[in-house]
Amino acid sequence: SYSSSAPVASAPVVSPVPPVTVDEADFGEPELRTSRERLVSAMEQCGWVQAKAARLLGLTPRQIGYALKKYNVEVKRL
Repeated sequence: SYSSSAPVASAPVVSPVPPVTVDEADFGEPELRTSRERLVSAMEQCGWVQAKAARLLGLTPRQIGYALKKYNVEVKRL
């Protein structure tokens, strides 16, 4: 059996990017503008592919589609 009295270093804790929240609040609130900006940024990063943006944000493609519609984001066709 293996035993050691040396302390074991733990792996660094890496927190995932928090998902875009899709609240029912008014779009005019700053928090939702930030969510919209994060959504658009993720879509741009992923070449406007909803499935890739969903993975990046920790959402499902259906949630991305809902958020795009809710925030009135026009999907660019490349």
